[in-house]
Amino acid sequence: MSTVIINEFSGIIPKVSATLLQDNQATEARNLKLQSGEIRSYNRPKAVQKVEQDGVQSIFKLEGASGSSQWLEWTVDTDVCYSPIADNDEFRIYYSEGGVCKKTNYSMATQGTGPAPRNWLYLGVPYPTVAPALKANRVPNNRDEWEKEHPDKEYEEFSADNTSNRAYVYTYVSTFGQVEEESAPSDATQVVCDTEGGSVEVSGFADPPTDHLNITKIRIYRTVSGSSSTIYQLVDELPLTDHKLADTGVSLYGVPWSGRTYIDKRSASQLGKELDSLNYTPPPDGLKGLVSMPNGFLAGFVHNQVWFSEPYLPHAWPSSYMLTTDSPIVGLGVYGSTLVVATSRQPYTISGTSPASMTQEKQPMSQPCVSKRSIAYDQYGVLYASAYGVVALAAGQMDVFTRPIVSQDEWKNYNPSTMLAVMYNNQYIAVYRKGNETSMLIFARGETPELVNYDFTPVAMHIERGSGRLFCLSESDNYIYEIDADDINKEQFTWQSKRFVNPYLTSFSCMKLDADYNSNADVVAWEAKRKEIDDYNAAIWAEREGKSLLGEFNAVTLNTFEVNGGLLKPNLTKAEFRSVTVTIYADGHEVYSKVFTSLKACRIPPYKGYAWWVKFVGNVDIRSFSMSTSMRELASPQ
Repeated sequence: MSTVIINEFSGIIPKVSATLLQDNQATEARNLKLQSGEIRSYNRPKAVQKVEQDGVQSIFKLEGASGSSQWLEWTVDTDVCYSPIADNDEFRIYYSEGGVCKKTNYSMATQGTGPAPRNWLYLGVPYPTVAPALKANRVPNNRDEWEKEHPDKEYEEFSADNTSNRAYVYTYVSTFGQVEEESAPSDATQVVCDTEGGSVEVSGFADPPTDHLNITKIRIYRTVSGSSSTIYQLVDELPLTDHKLADTGVSLYGVPWSGRTYIDKRSASQLGKELDSLNYTPPPDGLKGLVSMPNGFLAGFVHNQVWFSEPYLPHAWPSSYMLTTDSPIVGLGVYGSTLVVATSRQPYTISGTSPASMTQEKQPMSQPCVSKRSIAYDQYGVLYASAYGVVALAAGQMDVFTRPIVSQDEWKNYNPSTMLAVMYNNQYIAVYRKGNETSMLIFARGETPELVNYDFTPVAMHIERGSGRLFCLSESDNYIYEIDADDINKEQFTWQSKRFVNPYLTSFSCMKLDADYNSNADVVAWEAKRKEIDDYNAAIWAEREGKSLLGEFNAVTLNTFEVNGGLLKPNLTKAEFRSVTVTIYADGHEVYSKVFTSLKACRIPPYKGYAWWVKFVGNVDIRSFSMSTSMRELASPQ
């Protein structure tokens, strides 16, 4: 006698022979969830929106006020970060589009027509490339008074104790929504002038560039020397007109200027704030891999350089914060306050709470990252695709996460250099392409990761921040779909068991499937609701024949119907009947196939074989399965 019992279902283990698998492990597991120990279907994807361009590689759902949203799309690999600055109503983002760093907000991104973001600004604020021109207007000493007060000294036109050596610079100030961003200063120009009583004419201001920039002000600074240091302090601020300095105008402090020349008569005590943007240079050309770190700063990379922004000033990227690695960088990931730098050789970790004091550590395990887009992370660590499997880095730990289930030989078949991945519901979801085939792998976290295939072919994925929902852009029809989101219909799953091999010919004669046979109750209720809506709409059509259905603009008062609504109710999709088919195989031959509708055991036609396995196909949740050589054994298995 022999009995097979399968429960607490698991996924596939490609590195293990189909005969040596555990009883609950699979040789095929597709379109199913296993977290509960049961086989459960995913809900079908729900179409959300079609993208407006061909060849889109990155998508992002930008949320606005009152539940509004806008899908952004790019035809190159794009990394997006939310604003680290206080933001109540602008919904700002910062992103690197193919190595070009940009920023936008909801209003800018949605204004106009065409693919969004429709309007944007460069992330950095360029600094002036022309130094100011200076002219000192000094007040000479009165000769008669001088000679009277200094009878023993030769006349001095300008007193030494009223002479200053000053340097002047100016900066650009950009306006991004409600945020002002100041550039690094121009080169300095020095002048000898009066400490008190005279003035300095400041001119030669270069008008700022305007392409995807919104520079609205110029700030003038001059040096002030103390007992041990010299700093720059604000002299005044000049508003720009159409991004240019007008010939005449009035400054922030009410000082008029003309001929694009500002006359500085302010004493040291009248000066404003210290210049704090001395090193606020724009991000370097080609900066990629933008990620957001705790404490309000961003990180990115160029070649083998890791760059950091100033805290809460994402437009400013001082070169003094830059760190280097000994090999080219592929991408970045973050967990806690640690930045993981995946390279073409060994990964690095960089930790700290301030970009000015980050500490760097090279990891001892040589695991090159083979795909930037495979990097994904959550609160437990960073994962990425290497040539040997999925690598996981967490606090004090680094290992090939998939080592228990996939060897290097099987991993090669997934073409890891093409992988795109996200973390979703504590699962590492990776998409790979091999030739004309695109497929999705789902690795569940755990001591022995579970691997499941999913039949979807995305070219871009996005996790919605507020809900954690997964959205994928399908390569087949250019629609964005929400995964596991259909209101009623489920995917058809496939789960195939290991090979159960006996040393002698065995004839299994009966089987039993414990499944959710009441799952069609909601299908029946859904169809009844759908018929009710169809009948209601048919009655409205008959009643309103030749009349308006009140769906046109201004047909009813505001808030009578939903947007695009009318007297008709929206139709429901047709609910599909759910079923599960069990197929028994022996020695490579199909022995029997049955659609189960109840827990009642059934007979299997007589057949003798050495190696047996079972396959489930359907969309009814499965709890357990058993088959035996006799009904008595099936009723009371040992």
